[in-house]
Amino acid sequence: GKQPYTAATFSETLKMVQDRFQCLRITCSMVGSSLDKGDTWPECVDNAASNRLELSGYTPATDESLGWSKIDLDISTILSFIVMEATPLAADIYNNGRNVDDTSTGKYFSIDGIRAPDTADVQDLWSSYLAEGNGYNPTSISQNAIEGTTEFESTSPLKNSAAASLALATIDMHIATLDSMYQAKTACTAKKQQQASSFWDRAAAITIGWAEGASEGGSDTDGHLFFQIAQELCEHFDSCDENGHSKINNLVVEEFINGLQYVRTFQCDRLQSSIDTIATLLQAVLVDNLAFHTQFASDFDDMHCLLAYVSANAIVPFLRAAAPELANTVEAKIRVASNPLICVVEDRDAIYSSLKNFVTLSAIDCDLLGSQVCGLDAGQSPIDSNPDTVYTSNNSGHTVANGEYVPDVDVKDLSKLKQVIQGICNAVDTTSARNSYEDEDTIGMSIKSMSLYAKYRMDDELLFNQYVYALYDDVDKTDGSFMFDGRPATEYAHTIASDAFDAEIINTGCLAVKVLHVWMWIVHKLQLAVQQCDEGVPENYGAIDEAATLWESGLLFQMAENLGPRFGHQQMNGMTYLNRQIIDRLNSAQVYHQDKANSCQSKNALGGLRVIVKEIVSYMTAVLIQKLIVAMVDYPNSSSTQEDMVELMSFAVLPRIMGCGHEELYYDLYEKLATRSFDKSSIPFATTAIHSHLNCLGLSCDDIGTVSGPVLYPVCSDNFDIAGYVPVNPIATNTIAKLDLDAAAINQMIQLEKYDIATNIYLEGHNYYDYDKEDIGFVSLRRMTQSATIGYTSFPQYELYSSYFSEKGIENKPDPGAFAHQIFMDATSSEGRFAPATTEQRRSVVEITLASFVSYFSALEALYYASNSCPSDKDVATAAYDGGVAFLIGSVEGTERGGNSEQEGRFFYNVAKMACVYFDTCVEGGDAEINKMMLDTLIVGQNALKSSNCDGVSAAVDTFATLTVVPLMQSLLSFADDSDNEPDGYVTSMAIAPVVWDFDDALADKIVSEMAYESNSPDKKSEVYSAINTMLADEDFKGIACDVISSLCDGGVDILPEEPIPIKPEEPTPISDGLYVATSYIGDKSAIALDVKEIEDRLQVKDVDRATFIYEEGMNSKIYDENGMPTSEERSIQDFSLNSGRVMLRDPTYNLFITGLADEYKEFLGKPVADYADSYVSTLLYSASPIAGDAMVAINIWMEVTHSLHSAYEACKSSILSADRSVDGRQLVEPQVAARFIDEAAAYWIGDGQSTGSSSKGHLLYALTEIISEEYGERSNSQSTINTRIIDLLQQAKNHIAISRSCTTSTDSHLKLRNIIDEIIPLMAAPLLRSLIHAMKQNDAERVKLYAIAVLPLFAKCNPSTYLELKNDLIDNTLLSTEKNYVYSRIITLYDCLGIDCHLIGKLIGDDFAYKCEDGSKVKSLAGYRYVAEQDVVSSAAKIDTEIRLLEIYINNGMEHFSDDIETLFGLAYERYRFGNGNLHGEGSLSRLAKDVRRDIVPSFPQFRRYFKNDENYADKLIVDAFEAGGIFNKATANYRKRVILFTSKYMVTHMAILQKLYNAVKSCKDGNVDEGITNLDIAAAYYTGSFEGTEDGGSFDGSLNFFLARRMCIYFDTCSQSNNALINERMISLFYSAQGELDTKACVPLERTVKQIDNALLIPLIQGTLFAAWQNSYYFNNNILIPSTQEFLPEGYVLAQSILPIIANVDVEAAKYISGVMVDDFPFPTRDKVSKHAVVFDAVKRALTKMDGVDCKQIGSIGGQGFCPGDSDPTSPSSRLTLSSIVILMTVGLPLLMF
Repeated sequence: GKQPYTAATFSETLKMVQDRFQCLRITCSMVGSSLDKGDTWPECVDNAASNRLELSGYTPATDESLGWSKIDLDISTILSFIVMEATPLAADIYNNGRNVDDTSTGKYFSIDGIRAPDTADVQDLWSSYLAEGNGYNPTSISQNAIEGTTEFESTSPLKNSAAASLALATIDMHIATLDSMYQAKTACTAKKQQQASSFWDRAAAITIGWAEGASEGGSDTDGHLFFQIAQELCEHFDSCDENGHSKINNLVVEEFINGLQYVRTFQCDRLQSSIDTIATLLQAVLVDNLAFHTQFASDFDDMHCLLAYVSANAIVPFLRAAAPELANTVEAKIRVASNPLICVVEDRDAIYSSLKNFVTLSAIDCDLLGSQVCGLDAGQSPIDSNPDTVYTSNNSGHTVANGEYVPDVDVKDLSKLKQVIQGICNAVDTTSARNSYEDEDTIGMSIKSMSLYAKYRMDDELLFNQYVYALYDDVDKTDGSFMFDGRPATEYAHTIASDAFDAEIINTGCLAVKVLHVWMWIVHKLQLAVQQCDEGVPENYGAIDEAATLWESGLLFQMAENLGPRFGHQQMNGMTYLNRQIIDRLNSAQVYHQDKANSCQSKNALGGLRVIVKEIVSYMTAVLIQKLIVAMVDYPNSSSTQEDMVELMSFAVLPRIMGCGHEELYYDLYEKLATRSFDKSSIPFATTAIHSHLNCLGLSCDDIGTVSGPVLYPVCSDNFDIAGYVPVNPIATNTIAKLDLDAAAINQMIQLEKYDIATNIYLEGHNYYDYDKEDIGFVSLRRMTQSATIGYTSFPQYELYSSYFSEKGIENKPDPGAFAHQIFMDATSSEGRFAPATTEQRRSVVEITLASFVSYFSALEALYYASNSCPSDKDVATAAYDGGVAFLIGSVEGTERGGNSEQEGRFFYNVAKMACVYFDTCVEGGDAEINKMMLDTLIVGQNALKSSNCDGVSAAVDTFATLTVVPLMQSLLSFADDSDNEPDGYVTSMAIAPVVWDFDDALADKIVSEMAYESNSPDKKSEVYSAINTMLADEDFKGIACDVISSLCDGGVDILPEEPIPIKPEEPTPISDGLYVATSYIGDKSAIALDVKEIEDRLQVKDVDRATFIYEEGMNSKIYDENGMPTSEERSIQDFSLNSGRVMLRDPTYNLFITGLADEYKEFLGKPVADYADSYVSTLLYSASPIAGDAMVAINIWMEVTHSLHSAYEACKSSILSADRSVDGRQLVEPQVAARFIDEAAAYWIGDGQSTGSSSKGHLLYALTEIISEEYGERSNSQSTINTRIIDLLQQAKNHIAISRSCTTSTDSHLKLRNIIDEIIPLMAAPLLRSLIHAMKQNDAERVKLYAIAVLPLFAKCNPSTYLELKNDLIDNTLLSTEKNYVYSRIITLYDCLGIDCHLIGKLIGDDFAYKCEDGSKVKSLAGYRYVAEQDVVSSAAKIDTEIRLLEIYINNGMEHFSDDIETLFGLAYERYRFGNGNLHGEGSLSRLAKDVRRDIVPSFPQFRRYFKNDENYADKLIVDAFEAGGIFNKATANYRKRVILFTSKYMVTHMAILQKLYNAVKSCKDGNVDEGITNLDIAAAYYTGSFEGTEDGGSFDGSLNFFLARRMCIYFDTCSQSNNALINERMISLFYSAQGELDTKACVPLERTVKQIDNALLIPLIQGTLFAAWQNSYYFNNNILIPSTQEFLPEGYVLAQSILPIIANVDVEAAKYISGVMVDDFPFPTRDKVSKHAVVFDAVKRALTKMDGVDCKQIGSIGGQGFCPGDSDPTSPSSRLTLSSIVILMTVGLPLLMF
């Protein structure tokens, strides 16, 4: 895979991003640069300085070149829209442009606009395009492909994208290039140099394109124009130059450079020569292009066939100009017709001959062609002109495998491969390794070419294509090919090895060539040996000898020898066990060829050889498995590349798991092993998964052995049960069950559009070999449709279906097998009834056909045959009975009861599983209830058979046959619900139609008619449901109970109830089998879990549209009206987010997320932040991300749980509820309201389908908690600690509501409920935090972002800079950009703020974090002050700043996001102010702190009470008035009200609270209670510093209390220390330490003096703040500085002045009046004249200071040169006034520092 980003590649990566600024139409200045960039940031230079761009070595002369080169971005956008099926948008880009500006019109140049030529020379060519006949119309190809019309009407979006890409480059842009060159010639002749240069540059730009970049040779993969086609062709033909670049491109660029010089010198004749040369070079590309696609075109809707047709359209006008018969030949041999699509490429020799003649006539240099068209004989391939291998006899006695294998043919040269590989493995550098890797001479081909040629040599081989299917991660929109790591997926081996060499990891590259290149080449040779045997040409036999030789010379033999002892394998006659198995079978395979005249022609020889080859490949796979296990077990070792070894071996092994049909397990293993995130904790899971697939791979536990090593290795045991059914003859039955692997392989091949392979598997079989009947050999699915395996058709269903098909005239041979066969062939053919169908439709119809017909009838045939044989031959009956179960279930379902939980089964058993979720008939484990009934019945029949009770067998089989109607009905009904009429729906209707026909002919006709493919009947659903209802209502119909079909049934009749079923709101509801029992009905809420499951299921099969629909519209969570009656609507997960801005407005948690996620534009991901959850989830759904379901649970539903909890509190707090109180429209009696919300929280947390303590059974947050708890070492067989605590607290909450009669028994009973809720929410955050940390460990960037969004905003109330840093690293950007140990450490520092600790989160198993979790709160320090009181007490008190921060968050949200509801948010903040949440060490809330009746102990408190006219709650009154817009705040702005609330809380409330605690300490000392005194002292310090300052000396830049104010003011008053702390802060800390010591020694008198000193020192920052505010306000108003209102300090001055006025008034009443007159009296609307008199304030303060004992005026400092001690400069003098520059400095630097 790609190398992960590291700090070492920062500069290189950033430069790549900068180079693409132009593409985004942004400049370097728009982005800016980091202030901390140092020397590591590359210089950002806008190419747009002259709007010129290097074009792959060509330097344009004019400014327009950059814009024209971006025409390829139009093409890229068009292709993306085509693939997205947004054809109108694609057509709009084609017609109107998007990226090339037309400055003359203000619009864009478009491809459609520039393709019509203006010059006469090119107009003639254009006319020839227009004149083409024979079904050819080159000028329409692009538009038809874009719009999916005409010849592209029936092709897939991917094919249309590829066709459009090729047509746009080779037709539209080709014409535009030629026209631009000729316009340059015209301008040159007219001596218009600038114009000529512009046209010439345009020609170069639209030939090369912006995406190719500036470097010579361009990009290997990124372009979209002619240049890229030439590059891709040279790679296909292996004809690139030594640098890997196209030789033609080199010449094109060279000629463009020459032409530009001719333009500059007006050498117009020579310019014409350049035009002719470039035109010829482009025609050479067209020749190679047609030759390439013609070679690989097939007759059925193959990508190459369509592209050959496009290529022919691009070249025929040139062929016609050279010789008309050449064009006619090509047009006759390459044809496309649509609806149905018929694509034909025939008589390739004639096409190549035409191309060869054209090359000669056009004087194209044959050496430029990669296809070697020039030198071909008839019938020879244009790509690989080397003849087939000619074998010669082995006359030298050469042997391999220690002489155990003697080749028939001469393979000595092939044995030299060992030398080549050793050259790689022993290379001293990557250059030497690459030279060996690309060595073509030693064995006649290179190891590299084993991978590059695989797409040609192995195109029709199943195993190779299964590797491609498993590994591809993208699709190339330009040619429809599958990609892996940015390269063709067919070249996966080369990509992996090349990446290893690029990273200079030679040992990984060494292993890669063995286990990827050579291993698959051996498989290819084995398949070729079968082909050679089949063709029966004796002189061509030899591939089996090559395979044997490659096993040894590829060093795989030696690898097996080395691995064997590690797994307990002993030597067997000179070699290890696996080598012995392989070599013996190679010898057996050789026997088929040794008698060249007869062996391969003998009966069943081919089947026998195929079996041997499959076994050889199985044992070869065992060696790879051993190597993977060793790589895991030995990790980490001394090698730094061991993780690479695990990843590499995963690439080699895991695709075999995918081939077993278990795609979800493959992805799980891939994530754990193949993404460079392996840790040893994954070994048990990985090895157990591998063990479970040994049977599928044709292996046993003994074949692998048990590894020795220091790791607990899971026990391996061979199990041949079938979904819990235990066959009597397990080995034989297991072989039969593997027939479904054919179905799995067919499914995968159809998705790759490898229809030939799919059809071959269907016809010939691949996995089920009948060892007992060698005359039969491989049993295929096709054979099963012919009833040839047993030949028994005398059973009721077969006779019924045959009669129906005969009666209705369906198929030539009226039986179900013939029908199924024809459906399959139609689905994999270009003709027939499904000709217009898409690839996905074809895949689905084949899946349904194989399950509902082939599997179904094979199972019934075998079971009825067993019943019939029971009396005469028990052994035969037993084998047939077991076989019937195998045909029913298959091997993919696995061994455990219930089968595969991912619905990946391929036989009839899975039909019911796919429907059970839809009809709510699943049982525990995800199996269908009807499957359980069928399997139970079959087991009863098996037991009867064992006891020779043949009547019991017959009864069981009859009962089973009756039950099978249920899945058929369910399947029909589910497809009837689909608004579209798909092919699979039609087949489903045919699977049940005979049963319906037997009941009522007309009903059967109705069902088939309604479900007919493309019938589009509007009444389909109602008609089909009505028909089924009619059947079920009849007592004579098979005795099927309706509730087996659907949980919606009532009374055993109606599937769709005629009358809606009401719910009983008061009825208790158990959730998930009693895990939690709700006291009211909440089943509708818990059903949201089923939406999540269905969405995840849909995403697994890439059904994004259905997943999105369920997310947006809902599916299972019904909405009921006020009477408890179901409405027609469902609750959706999307609604939780889209409704949040309305319903969660008063939720404290939701408000944290709004603040935490909003960007500067009040948005998140470009949408309103209120919809943050939907914005993120919708983005994931759009990109088909597999984590979308996880995001819905962790983000949308998690917040809905908190909403339910907060709603419970709101309901409880209201206490007096109206009699008709309703919740979500449901009438509930008063006591139920709050309790119901608690129940809803439980429903959303647990959901339906959850088992206690289960991490595998459940879909919501409970299950998430269980899953992640296992990663943290909690046992998987018990409920996690977190879930236990949450459920217990939910129950406590309900108990409290009940006991308090819905919070009416006391005035604070709602607060007790809130305390429980406040304890639940941090616990709810724990699994999200655990998941975030786990994702960080795994380097899973997608999930890091997911869980960061889900949990980090909870910390928005905490230390601001730490939160913003984490948000930047984990949400706005990616974890990979930051050292994760550091990020982890920063997360931990915030734990205490949220009320959690390291013990709660726990330790992740196998984590690699260097930083270890230690609860930050254990450090007993506040900004460097080391306190001694209890940590919990002081920490709680210090969180006073968190309480104030929450007020700010709530009010800001009202101002910035919910302006229409601003008073609601003021109300939420007011509630927080009033009630708090238990912080502040028992004080409970800021309000209680502001009104504390114990403040009389403070000597200065009477001064405050007197000054505020006996209002001892002066600070509280200010705050309450501001909250309620009362008093002077009646007309104040929301901004002013907020600022008064915050500053009063920070400075007035805390000031008196600090003093109260200090003087309480003195009292405690005098009372002899030292511990109490210490506690009071340390709480005072906590109120002074707060928690945001952190623990380090000097605090941080995040504080917000008095300590923070002092630190900020010292900057302006020149009172900072050398350590940049405020001198007054350092004095305060010193005084606190003195007090500590005095308390410790009970020195109470000195303590009282110290406290008085602290009392005085506290005034310093308050006085400074008052002076600063006066100073700023004065110059703000005096100078008319028009800056936003938030930058004047009227509210701050108003509060700060009143915090000191009582003290000043006590010593100088007049001074206090002066200050109040300027800063307080007329607030909030002071006159300019008053507010601008800062000098009055300065003078008053200076006067008062002389009278304030203990307050040192020197500690105030000076501002602007103005001091406040006697003798300092007069504040009213002109010299003391601020200059304009001082004001500017204050605005740009000072304001942000002082503001909140």
